[in-house]
Amino acid sequence: MTAIGTATSPVQGASVARLRGDATFAAMVQGLGVFDQASVPVGQALPYVSLGDAIETPMNSMGTVCARGYECILTFHIWSQARGFKVVQAIMGRIVVLLTRQPLVLPGQSHVGTWFLSSNAVQDPDGVTQHIVLRLVFRVQEDL
Repeated sequence: MTAIGTATSPVQGASVARLRGDATFAAMVQGLGVFDQASVPVGQALPYVSLGDAIETPMNSMGTVCARGYECILTFHIWSQARGFKVVQAIMGRIVVLLTRQPLVLPGQSHVGTWFLSSNAVQDPDGVTQHIVLRLVFRVQEDL
């Protein structure tokens, strides 16, 4: 067994690939649609999704003495300037469906499951931008 040591980067990469590979999601957002928060292109048209904070916790007793497990909480920020929250809520729903109903393919790890943790819808101070903060919990285990 080769120890991976972390799960956040593979989980984030697989999540982005899953979202970008879905035609329904692509029709709901502009451009590539989902970005790391630090690399959103200047002038990116709305709506889009950015990946923000991540929390990773080791779970060293997931099923076997030899394999390490990880719980990753990823934060997705969904942005729109459409009136009301209907657009951001629809995008959030699609993200939840795509990331919780089928396992992700992760190098050197098995995806145990993904769960909806929380969401918070806010009207940004500019009075125009709608924003949802979505948190999903991913559990993974290193392959033996």
